[in-house]
Amino acid sequence: MIEIKFGYLDPVIGQYTPVVPMSKVLPEWYKKLPTMSPGAAKCPVQRLLNLDSNKDFTTIKGCPPVQDYLTSGYAIPWSYETFFSVQSHEDGTKGFKFYSAHKEYISFHHAQQFPEIKSYMFKVNSPWTIKTPKGYSCLFFQSPLHMENRYAMIPAIVDTDSYHQPNFVGYMLEDEFTVKPNEPLIFVMPFKREHFKLKLVQQEVDNYTALFGSKRMDGAHSLYAQHAYKILSWARKLFQ
Repeated sequence: MIEIKFGYLDPVIGQYTPVVPMSKVLPEWYKKLPTMSPGAAKCPVQRLLNLDSNKDFTTIKGCPPVQDYLTSGYAIPWSYETFFSVQSHEDGTKGFKFYSAHKEYISFHHAQQFPEIKSYMFKVNSPWTIKTPKGYSCLFFQSPLHMENRYAMIPAIVDTDSYHQPNFVGYMLEDEFTVKPNEPLIFVMPFKREHFKLKLVQQEVDNYTALFGSKRMDGAHSLYAQHAYKILSWARKLFQ
């Protein structure tokens, strides 16, 4: 198993606001969502017999690719309670004021560094170091499925096998808000660096392609009326 190391100096951080697998911070709406639509038949056979029904369908919670997206990787939390407030500038850009329980936790980037958003950006000076084995990097991102509408984090890739102190940059979407310790700040997906070469291949219409360009299940997938992908193609991903 590949090891990714999150290091910290302050024992309070390690004890009270630790980095955790993404599976530990599932969105509340996702946890409450049923796998089948409300009112769907409990019996799988009855559901198959009523595939044209408006009520017998699988929700997004029953989609393995979405589940993988929400559970693959790690969540770095906010370590300190921090209050943000918009501050307008004479040049038309937006700045911000903040108060944090740790005064060194937040700094800023000038608005000219990302002129499209016309806003100063806050910089989270992360108390975490991140080390991956040689040849591995990390993608840092904000999941849209967590429905965060107060602020946006800028995604980035860092070669964490050689640089271990990434910080995280974002900008305000609301004029005023407070973040609490252990709220998800940003997510981390480690990956092995590889060289890829793009190849475009024109496909011929075959027995597995329906009219109007809609592709049907191919091969063994056509044996299953439901859950073919999970049964035949899905591979378990483990992030501990």
